[in-house]
Amino acid sequence: MTSHSGLRFLLVEDTETDAWFIKRALESVPDAHLERVKDGQEAMDYLEGNEPYTDRKRYPLPDIILLDLKMPRVDGFQFLKWRREKASEEIALVPVVVLSGSNLDKDIREAYTLGANRYLVKTSDTALYQKRMRLMAELWAESELPTRSGVR
Repeated sequence: MTSHSGLRFLLVEDTETDAWFIKRALESVPDAHLERVKDGQEAMDYLEGNEPYTDRKRYPLPDIILLDLKMPRVDGFQFLKWRREKASEEIALVPVVVLSGSNLDKDIREAYTLGANRYLVKTSDTALYQKRMRLMAELWAESELPTRSGVR
């Protein structure tokens, strides 16, 4: 079985409290690396290597993107549309897990239609978040991820 150590996550989240819960949950994943940006525009800049993210050693492409939907400037839906229509193949292949406070059917459907790989409703239950993050890390670690398969 593949180890999930060293998985790199890019968290796209504008709310400090939600970011804190996710960061705490990822502490339960051995050797997980988390980089956070606060909206879809920052995520696009990060992924494209635009200023201030030009140093790929310091800001490597993530293995998994954790995406909020409701954010200022560029929201999660706009980010997913950009990823599907304008991002490079390398970026478009990075799995996206939506972490949203919305459990509305229209939001869930739109996120999947735009290319989300998984949709999870946020919770304030730290233990549940930890369980989800561990399971997600195990699942993706056993997958051939584009950032680890030589697609780069």
